[in-house]
Amino acid sequence: MSVLGFPAEPSISGLPSQAAAVLLATAVLRGGSLPLALPAALLLLGVVEGVKQAAIASAMPTTLVGASAIFLYFGAAAGLARGVRASRVVGIALVFGAVCVLSRFVVARIALPGATPAQVAQVSERFGVSAGPLSKRARFRTEVDALTLALERLRRAPTSDALAAPISAAFGVNVPLSVGWRPQGDQLSDPLRETTAWALEARGRRSEALRMLKKAPLTPALAYTYSLIARLDGDETGALRAWQDAVAPEDGVVLGAGLTLGWEFLSAGEQEIEFVVIEPVDALVFELRGSAFEGLPEVWVQLDEQFSGRHLLSEEEESWIWRRPLGVGPHRLRVGFTQDAVGEGGDRNLWVDAVRPAAESDTETSSAR
Repeated sequence: MSVLGFPAEPSISGLPSQAAAVLLATAVLRGGSLPLALPAALLLLGVVEGVKQAAIASAMPTTLVGASAIFLYFGAAAGLARGVRASRVVGIALVFGAVCVLSRFVVARIALPGATPAQVAQVSERFGVSAGPLSKRARFRTEVDALTLALERLRRAPTSDALAAPISAAFGVNVPLSVGWRPQGDQLSDPLRETTAWALEARGRRSEALRMLKKAPLTPALAYTYSLIARLDGDETGALRAWQDAVAPEDGVVLGAGLTLGWEFLSAGEQEIEFVVIEPVDALVFELRGSAFEGLPEVWVQLDEQFSGRHLLSEEEESWIWRRPLGVGPHRLRVGFTQDAVGEGGDRNLWVDAVRPAAESDTETSSAR
């Protein structure tokens, strides 16, 4: 099995064990007569090869391929009906072998070069024909490799985690998601579930990410992921419930007494940070600085993709209290500067030095303003 889930290249017709079984069975039935066993095995292989060529012809209609498959079918029927004499069986088997070789040549040199990835994927999916070796032998109009064929199969079965998992492991989860993969989650490893959940969240598919995470028990790390995505999706109850079983990442940021940000906005832009709140917070205090040009800068903030606020600095250095409660658990904070201005007389810039929970004295000061 290849890394993308396609079967390895088969030997001759892909059924060596069945052929061996026919050899043995025929030898026993004929009293140990191996000269009859070998033609019988070749007869079976010819029939199997005909089935394969018919499968390819059904997905990639080609007159020569279809004709060779039909010939094999009629030849097999004739061999079974008239195979009472060893000489006839041997002759029919030899003809079958020659037609098999011709049929394979026709497929590799005539049918496949004009095939599309979708057609080759259909053959592999429906009939078990080895798509990897087929793609190597084919000369498609466009470059086709195992990844292209794997993605085509996934397009045909967008809910198949079994098809998407090896692609994700080799190329990242965004590759299968880009062709319409709808993850189910129950067949994915925990690390892949987490990575997929964040990829879905980044694409705005938060509800789908939450459903996928719930398909299997949540580990502490996955509970953290669920808690934050639920909060970003507006489900505060689900976020708090998941947080009870969650463990923050080892490199996670805790708000605590405050966070030093040191964000410098010399032009319009945004910055974001994710942090954990251990105790509920009533408001946040932002330590701001700004340089004036045709007015002082304005800061824009957004919490958990749900709540936003703006503040126009009244001084070049000040503390702004944003009264927005924060529950326990993970949060995402985004800060932006949109009103940049520059000219001969100066440059309007913004610095966000720190953010911290509001204290009672901060609230009193804010009320006095």
